[in-house]
Amino acid sequence: MDNEIKLSEILSQIALTEGSNFQYEESAMLAEKEHRASNQSSLSIKILSIIGGFLATLTFLGFLAITGIYDSKISMVILGILFIGGAIFINLKTDHLLLDTISISIFAAGLALLVFGLSEMGLGEVVLSLIVMLISVLTMYSTKSYMLSFLSFAAISIAFITILMTFDNFNLVHIYLALYTFLLCYWCLNESKIISLHPKLNTLYNPIRIGLIIALFSGLIFIGARGIIGIQFNFIWLSSIVNAAALIYVVREICIVLEVQSQKTKLYVYALSSLTIIITFYSPAISGSILVMLLCFLVNYKTGFGITIIGLLYFISQYYYDLNLSLLTKSLLLFFSGIVFIAFYLFTNYMLKGNEKI
Repeated sequence: MDNEIKLSEILSQIALTEGSNFQYEESAMLAEKEHRASNQSSLSIKILSIIGGFLATLTFLGFLAITGIYDSKISMVILGILFIGGAIFINLKTDHLLLDTISISIFAAGLALLVFGLSEMGLGEVVLSLIVMLISVLTMYSTKSYMLSFLSFAAISIAFITILMTFDNFNLVHIYLALYTFLLCYWCLNESKIISLHPKLNTLYNPIRIGLIIALFSGLIFIGARGIIGIQFNFIWLSSIVNAAALIYVVREICIVLEVQSQKTKLYVYALSSLTIIITFYSPAISGSILVMLLCFLVNYKTGFGITIIGLLYFISQYYYDLNLSLLTKSLLLFFSGIVFIAFYLFTNYMLKGNEKI
């Protein structure tokens, strides 16, 4: 009821501003708002459905191994195509949670069978990755499922980083991180522009947004934990420069939204931001997490904010563990880093309280 009242008030204000030519379908807007609210409230259930679908897929693939279907390349390809098509068909016909979970399982199994079959036929990793990208894009365009769209976008991200890794130069992960940092910032800061381009983008906006965050954190893990890949840490500053530029830009946008007018206050903000960048310069995973956290704070994206906090805690712990320093030095470093973060927290609260004009 409260949502209906708020929406009616907003529409009434717009109608007064635009005049008699302004037309809208209030009932359709209310229905869409209720549908979105339902999707948001069941996000945890959707996550559990993906986990269940993944486990079901592994079980089913194991069953197929027993039947001996993996001995036939053509059978795997044909069955994979049928599964992918069936998943899209099921999804187009219903939005029931159980069937949605089944479609996710079928899609994942179909994609795995198709990749296995084509790889057995001799196709290279680049060609396979491009095929996965094409199928995922077509699936995203065809489906109306939040979770299937997210899974398709995740497949695109995995295929992209697979292509980069075929060059046998793990330092290319910096290109991956720079690209996804830019895409995430653009996607979050231009929501109204993006969803107004096409009705399909309105449906895909949320799954792509969470997909960008997950994809970015997946890349940050490679540079946040030493030893996972053979990356040269002499070039770790490349990602830090990208994070620094994006961080300053996002801080600037936050100041605009919060209507920070005092030059003194802006000086404090940018000084704290610069100090954070300097402290985390050799740990772009930490600065990247802070960037995503500020970005989610700016657009009020609570799910992303929660994921970012977990990621930030992990990367700080990992960085502390990897330091080749004495325990005293590590403690002092963590101490001063904690002071900077607390200062950010206190300053943010100060701005949000609005006790005085800033």
